[in-house]
Formats: sequence, C-alpha cells, structure tokens
Amino acid sequence: MGSDTAELNRRAPAPPAAPRGRRGTPLPALFISAVRTRGTAAGFTLIELVVVLLILTIVLGMIGIRLTRDVRDTVRDEAERLALVLQSAREQAILEGRPYAFALTDEGYQFLRLGDEGRLVPVREDEILGPRRLPRALTLAPERPAGAAPARADLILFDPSGEFPAFTMVFAADDVVWYVLGRTDGRIFASPTPPKAA
Repeated sequence: MGSDTAELNRRAPAPPAAPRGRRGTPLPALFISAVRTRGTAAGFTLIELVVVLLILTIVLGMIGIRLTRDVRDTVRDEAERLALVLQSAREQAILEGRPYAFALTDEGYQFLRLGDEGRLVPVREDEILGPRRLPRALTLAPERPAGAAPARADLILFDPSGEFPAFTMVFAADDVVWYVLGRTDGRIFASPTPPKAA
C-alpha cells in the first residue's frame, strides 16, 4: 500500500505557482481574486446600457418623425397629386377621343368618362383615375369667382380637344390652404397662394 501512495503522489500535479507580475515579483492574493472574479462575472456595464438606450432612442425618434406628418405636408401632397391626376385625365381624354370629367364626392373625388350609352360613368378600374378618399381633416371645395355664371363648380369636363373651363379647387386643413388651378391655356398646377384676380 505504501508504494501505491507514493505512486499517486508522483502522478498528482504540482500546485500552481503563485502568479507573478512583469518583473517576476509575486502578485498579492487580493489582486488575483479580483481579476478572476471580474473575468467570469456576467452582465452589462453601465456604459453598455447607456449606449444601447441611446441607440434605441435615436431609432425610435426617427420612426416617430416618419409616422407623424405635418398637416402642411399632407395638404401640399394632396394638392400636387390632384394637379397631376387632372393633367392625366385631360391627356386621357385627348388620347381616347372621349370626354372625361372630375367630380367631387362626399369622401373625396372621382373621375368619370363617357360610356358606351353616351352617359358619364365612374372610372373604377384605373389606378390613377380611380376614386380617391381624402384624409379626414382635409376638405376640398371649388372656389367660385365673383360674378361667374352659375354652373356646376363640382364638375370639371375635359373635352377630347384638350379644352376645359378655368377652375380653382381649394384644399384646406386647419389654417393650411393650397389651391389647384386650371387655366384655359391648358396649365394645371398646385399653388400655396390664392389665384390673382383678373
């Protein structure tokens, strides 16, 4: 049995030597335990948490800016869109050789075209000239010039010749107003300023 114990003692690893610094001097035991504990500790430092919170704040702020649009932007965008769509309806009337019309609805506006029966029918299947529902806070109304002859101001007819009556449509929301103007020379455009009196 004595030889077995001696054999085990020879095979057992020697105890680790005390850690030494750069100059070969032994390091204090307190310093060694602090380094070992820090290397195995789990969790985040305060700086890491602050950086993550800062990044999240910036990203959420950017998303919030994109989600909330200013009323001025909405009114301008809708007026510019209507001006482009009215130009498209005029061009479509010329290309197809049949009248198109713009009409106001309770929720927005729609386009009509002359059907096979000789009556104006709503355009439904067209992506550009299909019915348009306006945002709730936005209103669209025709502006009647002073002294103008009574006519349907909520209907604008585009003739196949390219002619149409002069018109002014007014987009409004809160205190923001944009105008969509149609001139007899064929120009249709959006403007934040009211039309000049002739």
